[in-house]
Amino acid sequence: MIRHCFAAAVLGASLLTACTRSDEPVTIEVLASWESPTGPVAPGADEEKAFRAALAAFERADGNVRVRYVGTRDVSQVLRARVERESPPDIAVFPRLYDLRSYVDSGALRPLDGVPGLSAERVIRIDRKAYGVSIAAHVKSLVWYAGPPVPWADLAGRAATMLAAGREPWCLGMSSPPLSGWPGTDWIEDLVLNSGVDVYNDWTAGRLPWSRGSIRAAWLAWRDMIAPGERTRPALLTGYADAGLAMVDPQPGCLLHHAASFNANNYGGREVNVHPFPGREPGSRTLISEDVMGVFRDTPPARRLVRFLADRARPAGHDAWREASAGTHLVLGRGSASSGNLGRIEQMLTTGTLCRDASDLMPPAVTDAFQHAVMRFLQDPGRLDDLLADIDAVAGMTSREEWLDLPCIPAA
Repeated sequence: MIRHCFAAAVLGASLLTACTRSDEPVTIEVLASWESPTGPVAPGADEEKAFRAALAAFERADGNVRVRYVGTRDVSQVLRARVERESPPDIAVFPRLYDLRSYVDSGALRPLDGVPGLSAERVIRIDRKAYGVSIAAHVKSLVWYAGPPVPWADLAGRAATMLAAGREPWCLGMSSPPLSGWPGTDWIEDLVLNSGVDVYNDWTAGRLPWSRGSIRAAWLAWRDMIAPGERTRPALLTGYADAGLAMVDPQPGCLLHHAASFNANNYGGREVNVHPFPGREPGSRTLISEDVMGVFRDTPPARRLVRFLADRARPAGHDAWREASAGTHLVLGRGSASSGNLGRIEQMLTTGTLCRDASDLMPPAVTDAFQHAVMRFLQDPGRLDDLLADIDAVAGMTSREEWLDLPCIPAA
């Protein structure tokens, strides 16, 4: 039923708009990648539950909108099928920034210009229009270790000793169907970033070859750190979230875990600490990934939800999400409110330069080849040059227009 409002015209359009909102709740649908695990998890580790807490906070605050959440690990495929059937969700959360490009080109994604409260560092612009807004940020330039804080030099020395003794110091897990291999791409991205921001920007935009120069050097540096081959083959079947558990066993199977901030609650409640990725000055440049929200059905309820989750000045959505995630939900442009590991991680989001995950920016065929190369490299590192030549061949078949050129940004 619609409210009938007899207001004087002098009261303005805003009152008239408010008075014509339906008494019946409007339902909007949100598609994202978070799914609750089937088994028990540590507090805050259920990403779907944490996101639903933020959606519930919006429903309470708005009073006129209900949100139907659909979670799937393969957002790209599900979303593509629904858009082709002309039945897209109202809103989708993209774990891969590149996916924005294709939906902008097809006209399916709606611009967000005019949504109030969206700060510049969170807005993703394509062709100078706002098509996405970052609602979650994850620091990837991290190395976790068990026990109390110790200097990085001590850990590096212990890792070198283990490697020389034929033991793998790094906790490695590459399995993550249907995207197995992506944890290894994070390694290469961090090592390329050690060569500088300009090199990283040129690489992510498709302007550098893979088989020589800084990109090949990054793969060689990874080889020297993990000694791939027979002993790294179990990593091909080890889940990325499970790999770090060997680090906190009573008899540890590894010493160090290169993993993003969203992994903070996945160490079985044991004491862990964190260092920035080695090879560059702490706080100088940091690898991140983002979950970016885009709108397919441009309606006032959809815009209100976008603002609720992304408004920097009114962070009610962020606060509800953060509480449900045990503090691990992070966003761009918000100072540290935590101590310990999370405080140090948040500080990395507010200093230096932030560079987005390269494989999230590349055309899908190149990303697939990148992930495939990671898996093959861990089995047979002697094939590195062939693997890099294969990626160059795939990249060579893409057009310049297919690449998403989003350079690194200053932290806010």
